[in-house]
Amino acid sequence: MSSDQNSITVNVGGVANASGYTVQYSTSASFTNPKYQPVSAGSSPIDDLSVNTKYYFRVKANGSANYNDSDFSAVESVTTEAGSGLDVSVEGKKVTVMWTDANPTADSVRYRAVGTTQWKTQKLREGVTMYSFSGTLGTNYEIEVLLDQQEANVLNATAVVLDQPKLSVDKNATRDDTFTVNVTNYTAKNLATNATQALVTVNGVQTAVDIQNQYGAAALAGGGNVTFNDGQFTFTEMASNTSYKVQVSFAADGSVSTPSSALTVKTLKTCYEAPAITSATAISDTAVTVTWSTAYGKNSAVPAQAYTVQYSLDGVKWTNATTKATGNAFTIQKLKGGNEYQVRVIATKDSTFEASAASDVWFVETLALPKVTLDKASVTDDSFVMNVTNYQDTNLTKAEMVTVTTTNFGSATIDLQNGTGSGAFVGGMTVAFNNGMLTFANVPSNTQLKVQLSFTLASCTTALSQAVTVKTTVAAYTKPALAGVTVLSSTSIKVDWETAYGKNSTKAAQYYTVQYSTDGVNWTNATTKATGNSFTIQRLKPNTKYLVSVVATKDQWFNASEPSDAELVTTLA
Repeated sequence: MSSDQNSITVNVGGVANASGYTVQYSTSASFTNPKYQPVSAGSSPIDDLSVNTKYYFRVKANGSANYNDSDFSAVESVTTEAGSGLDVSVEGKKVTVMWTDANPTADSVRYRAVGTTQWKTQKLREGVTMYSFSGTLGTNYEIEVLLDQQEANVLNATAVVLDQPKLSVDKNATRDDTFTVNVTNYTAKNLATNATQALVTVNGVQTAVDIQNQYGAAALAGGGNVTFNDGQFTFTEMASNTSYKVQVSFAADGSVSTPSSALTVKTLKTCYEAPAITSATAISDTAVTVTWSTAYGKNSAVPAQAYTVQYSLDGVKWTNATTKATGNAFTIQKLKGGNEYQVRVIATKDSTFEASAASDVWFVETLALPKVTLDKASVTDDSFVMNVTNYQDTNLTKAEMVTVTTTNFGSATIDLQNGTGSGAFVGGMTVAFNNGMLTFANVPSNTQLKVQLSFTLASCTTALSQAVTVKTTVAAYTKPALAGVTVLSSTSIKVDWETAYGKNSTKAAQYYTVQYSTDGVNWTNATTKATGNSFTIQRLKPNTKYLVSVVATKDQWFNASEPSDAELVTTLA
């Protein structure tokens, strides 16, 4: 067997046909109130035991199949280790001690400064396994916990209450990106002897610097670097013309000192770093949106307050679109469509930093504004043609999409491949694009539309072209379809039909002409203003054959339809 503070490992095995083993253990040699734990062959830990306590063990083999359990083995005893078992943490002056006691009754804690003989002792209530006391800055302590207040059952530990650091700035070493801070009491007490880490807080952001042989270095979490050497902090790659509030505390093996008082240092002035353009995108024929990364003062976390955005056609003559752009984006307006522009960005000079160098140049192309005319000779009752007159002569040939916007029918989007494509409007009207010519079909007759176009390339969508007005010629209503012809009497017939609509239109006929004939040549109008979808023809002759037909009546929107197919019926005798 082997043991540590809270565990004993038993080794069992060697019994043929055993299905497993059972360990029985107790703090009593007579096994009063024993505990049991099933184990497998080999090494198994028995956990959650008391520190520095003697335990008695015996084991039996469990039977299997036709085999019974064995008798318990001979008794063996093992004592768990006393060990340290203490967890000590120090924050400023506060020392906190925690420990584990599997069967706590009433423990005691005592402590004293290293090198002294007088203990301070505190008896605790039953079940309490944590204690805190206020130490003296720059002092190391011995700590003991007496489990059950027994001198023979003691946990030992030490604690370091680090001295509070005191800071001063070396003003002669301050530059636009560098300054130095000294810990004036570093060697006075226990900082140099015990500290293994410096916790450096700069403007509220903390960075840990590991220390070995009085030296350490780290990148600051808030930007820049710091080096520690025998009580001196050197800050490099810092922001220029910037105030820094510095605080320092030291740490060592669970101990953290009280932070120093805050010390403020201000670096000297320099220029902004050059911004970097992240995108330059034409969003219309006259506008380009530029975005860029934030520019900071050299080695600084201070961002530029404003930016100068410039554009050029030749890369030689530059025009300021603005000198006061804020944030990280600006849209250049009033450009000319169909041109390739160069753009760049500069962080503008202010009271804190000088202006930056210009960013790298980006190229961006605006699409030409489309010019559209109507081919008047092409206008019919359901179609017409329009032409984009500047399509072949500009960069509109590069466009990936054209959007056709109309009154009454909404918009249709045409994806272009090799200058061709087609689209559809709500209601069934269609449009086909072929290298600058737009052919509209299925247009409602006698309808006036205003048509505008815009082209798109990547994120660039041109403004709408000037509106072109077109009116289709008058068309006829579609031929009605009879839904039924019913003989009601010797002199009356009821006629039912389906609604007729204007050609390529959702406009329904307002009136219908109901006709009848005895020879199919000569037709008589029973009415020319039937409404709805039903009408009864009166005053017919008994026992006579009649042909019946319906026509959608001409009105201000559409011409009359063709007659429906005629149906033959005979009135009653």
